[in-house]
Amino acid sequence: MGALVHDEHMRELPAWVAWRHTRVGGRKVKMPYVAAKTPWRAGEPGLSLERAQRLKGEQNLDGIGLILSRETGVVGIDLDWKDLGTAPGELPEAARKLIERFDSYAEWSPSGMGAHILIRGRLPADSRHRTRWRGIDIEVYDDKRYFTVTDRVILDRPLAKRQEVLEGMYRAWLKPQPAPAPPPAAGGFDEGDEALLERAFRARNGRELRVLWEGGRLPRHASESEADLALAGMLAFWTGPDLERLVRLMYRSHRRRPKWEERRGETTYLRRTCQVAIQTQPRFWRGSDQTRRKSA
Repeated sequence: MGALVHDEHMRELPAWVAWRHTRVGGRKVKMPYVAAKTPWRAGEPGLSLERAQRLKGEQNLDGIGLILSRETGVVGIDLDWKDLGTAPGELPEAARKLIERFDSYAEWSPSGMGAHILIRGRLPADSRHRTRWRGIDIEVYDDKRYFTVTDRVILDRPLAKRQEVLEGMYRAWLKPQPAPAPPPAAGGFDEGDEALLERAFRARNGRELRVLWEGGRLPRHASESEADLALAGMLAFWTGPDLERLVRLMYRSHRRRPKWEERRGETTYLRRTCQVAIQTQPRFWRGSDQTRRKSA
């Protein structure tokens, strides 16, 4: 058995539940219990490990789980890579890197298409809980949740204090984004797309625009994502706050790549990039030579 269930302190904590697969609203969920007919409710204490295991056996439940709470100081990091098409029990390279980075107890999820990393630490109060990296869905919680425990160990380490690593994840992925600035006043080049592009390529920054349009990158851009946003920003000056037109023009460029189709919440990477470009554009083209010289 792994280090988690051998940890005497963790075994005695009232932080354990037993769970059963249950249909709720047509969806299969893992319902946690602290007694035969008493579901565990978020924020309430659980059982000792021994009592949870006994409840599982007596009621023929499907597994046990660990409650994440501020009292226990345990943070759970849930990795799910079912969309990658790997076989159950196959560990993707990106998941392996995350597990090695935290260097704490890690085990397989019940499906074999994900993993749970357990560490000691605490999330910042304003932390978001979900992100996605290299095809892996990541959820991070430290309170009012529980994680299933399979004891099918990937990395057999005691629960380690990894606050610094956790805060690095927060800064990179979980820190709330500032509210977008209101879009600038209406404007934009009102002739057709071909005329717009012709005018844009003749502008003062036309050569840089051409490099980005052809799929290149300027020296000041550290990544393809920065170059995507730069192209969208240059084009947004001409399209004005017309999101659909900006997206259409971006797709016409030679920068197009599969990442543009990746989901970002309710939208896609490209549409979000275009939204940011419009929201951060200080002014749009208005037909004035003076405005054009200052902005182009």
